[in-house]
Order: sequence, then structure tokens, then C-alpha cells
Amino acid sequence: MSGPGSLRARWLGPSLTRRLIASLLLAFVLVWAALLLLYWQRWAQGREARLQQTVDQVLAQLRPEHSAAEVALRLRSIDELSQQELQDAGQSTRAGFILRDRRLPDDAPPVYVAERLHELPGLSWQLSPGRCSMPGQDCLLRSRSNARWALHRISLPMSDRQIFAGIHQALLPLLLLAFPLILLPLWLAVTRGLAPLNRLSRELRQRRPEDLSPLPPALQQALRHRELQPLVQALQSLLGRLRGHLERERAFLDDAAHELRTPMAWISAQAHVLRRAEDAGAREQAGRQLDAAVARASHLVEQLLALARMEAASAPVPQDLDLAEWLREQLLTFLPEAERSGIELSLDAPEHLPWRVEPQALASIVGNLIGNALRYAGRGAQLELQLLHDPAQPDVLELWVKDDGPGIPPEAQGRLFQRFQRGPEGSTPVEGAGLGLAIVQQACLRLGASLSLLSPRPELKPPRGCAFGVRLPMASRA
Repeated sequence: MSGPGSLRARWLGPSLTRRLIASLLLAFVLVWAALLLLYWQRWAQGREARLQQTVDQVLAQLRPEHSAAEVALRLRSIDELSQQELQDAGQSTRAGFILRDRRLPDDAPPVYVAERLHELPGLSWQLSPGRCSMPGQDCLLRSRSNARWALHRISLPMSDRQIFAGIHQALLPLLLLAFPLILLPLWLAVTRGLAPLNRLSRELRQRRPEDLSPLPPALQQALRHRELQPLVQALQSLLGRLRGHLERERAFLDDAAHELRTPMAWISAQAHVLRRAEDAGAREQAGRQLDAAVARASHLVEQLLALARMEAASAPVPQDLDLAEWLREQLLTFLPEAERSGIELSLDAPEHLPWRVEPQALASIVGNLIGNALRYAGRGAQLELQLLHDPAQPDVLELWVKDDGPGIPPEAQGRLFQRFQRGPEGSTPVEGAGLGLAIVQQACLRLGASLSLLSPRPELKPPRGCAFGVRLPMASRA
């Protein structure tokens, strides 16, 4: 049973149907206001022209040879007919004719004065062309004359308020009649247009959480409308990305479990040997094997955690640092390992290079590239870290990690950046989980950098070794 809160949300919450009705009402109000203004403007512009036209038409029927009585009788008939037409049209009936005989003196009484004009207080019968004397009244006067007769038409026009009221009275029934006739088709169109979306919501609501399969063909056909296609394509793309991400995570967990099984088995085996060893030599050897297995497992776990942090991290938080000095400090941490491996380390970089970057992601790139080179380059190799910055491109730099080791065969280069894929081993077995370059690639994506591989290096004679290049943009400020 629905509670008050759900009913309130249903009737007062956001609604496309209610928005449609409100928009339609607003459109009708705007149309009504525009029509009022348009009709009022036409009325205001045409009333004087209509008044002059009436005077011209009536005067054409009054001949100089007609007697005063005959003209007055004809004019009274025309005046009454004109008043009836004005009344039927809902217009002001405060109008009438005044007829003067031009052969009589100016102070002589008019031949004809409309009866309703006697009701207008303060009206002066001494009329001049274009002038109408009425105190406190807006009085319109139009006059025409022939050889004998001078005809005047006096009108007290309606106020703007009266005009608006009359137009409103004429328009309102038409608008009220048109509103449901327009609303019904729109209502049906919106209802039928939303039906596929309601069907889509039911489909998604009924799915199991692990069901990321594409939308059924029948539902795609229901959502075939052009306006809905972007939503369908975006949803299909999202489901596809989620399927791929889930498959990669499952493969990642399977590979991680497989990789962890070996060091854990070694740890278990060496612990068993250590527990059963009877002489000191056997115990010492088992202890060394145990330490190596623990170190391998620890390194694998650290790389797994680093990769998970890199993929799940929020937006990078860059810092301003001296990149050249920072690289020198990073290189110092690898000197002991390089000395044990008989590898010479060098840095080719400017004295100072201010840069804005996220240090954690950059440390993952530098650390894993140098670590990989130390493991694979071989004893006696030379490892160079090179930092290049072109002043013509102030917001981009290139970082290269180069070695002169055996290099990487072309057939192996395509899978190097996949998880748990190790490079080819030389004469000496290489320890590692195959996650270093996958971490480098993820860190480059995080920093918006591009990663490239060159192997063998053509500048060496004979060509050998490999060079990993990172094209790193400067992070923008918030």
C-alpha cells in the first residue's frame, strides 16, 4: 500500500507528462497574449480609416439637390443601421452623424444630429474639420463635404481596456476549444513514446546482477526511434564495457591465483624442509629458499595492489616539482640493485626542470621500467634514463629508459603490456610476475601519457637493447 510520501512523490515529483501540460498551457497563454496584442494593434490602426471610409460612403448618397427633410430621413436610417452593426460587432455605439447645410450661416443649427450625440455632455456643435470639442473625452471626428452638405462623424472610441476585454471575450472560447484538441494527440504521443522506455526499465529491473548480455532484439526493435537510438547505443556500449571489464577481472583473479600458488607452494615446501632438517647446512639452505619464496610472494602482492590502486584511483592530484631533481632521487634508490647486477646507471637530464605531475603514478612508471631493465638487460649492461624537453613544446616532455641488453624479439612485443606476460629470458632465469609493464601502461593512461617501445635500438652497432619512451604532458591546474 502506498504511503503519503510515495503519493506525494508521484503527484508532486518530476513528471514529463505534467511538464508537457504546463508547457502547453504556457504556449496557449503566450498565443492568447500575442493575439490580444495583434488584434488590438490592428484595431487601433484601422479605426480612424474605418471612420473616414464610413463618412465617404454616406456622403456619396447625399445629393446637393436633395431637400433637407429627405437628407435627414435618409441619414437617420443609415445612422440606425450603423448603430445596429456596431452593437452586433460588440463595438462602441457612442457614435453618430451631424449634417450641416453649407448654404446656411455657421451659427445655424445642424440639419441632422444623431439622437445619441445629445447624451454626450459638453459637445460643441461648432465643428471644424479634424477637431472635436468635448471636455475630458477622447473624441474622434472625420468630415467630408460636397457642394451643399458637410457631413461629420463623431465617435467616442472604446478604451484600451474595453478593446482588450472584447477581444478576450471573442478569443477565449476558441482557445478553450482548441486546448483539449491539441492536448489529446500530444498526450497520446508522449504516452506511446514513453512506452519503450518503460519496457526498457522493466527489462533492466528484472535482470540478475550478473546478467550483462546485450538487449534482446525485440526490445531493440521497440527502441528503434531515432531519438532513442543514442540511449540504446550508450547502454549497449556500457554493457559491453562492463562485460569486458568483468571478464578481465575474472582472468586477472585466475592468473593472480595461479601466480600466487607457486610461491605459496615453495613457502610451504621450504617450511616443511626447515622443520625436518637435522643439520645446520640444510636448515640454512631451506631458510634461504624460504626467504626467496616469501620475497617473491611479497613482490607479487605489492604489484597486484599497485595495479588495483592504479585502476581504482580517483582523479589524479598533480603537484609542482623539479622533475630533474626528482629523477635523480629515484635513480639513487636503484643503485644498490644495479651494483649487484653489474649494471651501470646514468641520467641525461637538464639541471632543473619544473613540472606539474602526479608523483605516485610517475614513480610507478619510472620504477617499473628501471626494475624491468635491471632484471632483463643482463650483467655488464648500461642503463640510461633520458629526459628530453623541447622549448618549442613547453607543455610536453619525453622520458626514455634505454638499455643495451639483448632486446625483445618482435613476436614478443605485442603481448608485453598484458598482465602476467613476461619477456623472454636469457641464460639466467628472471624472477617476476609479469605485471610491471601492465602497471606502467595503466599509469600512463592515468596521466594522459603515451607509451612506446623501440627494440632493437638502431643507433647501437650491432642493433640491440630496447628503449621505452613516455610522452608526458604537463598536468593542468584546477
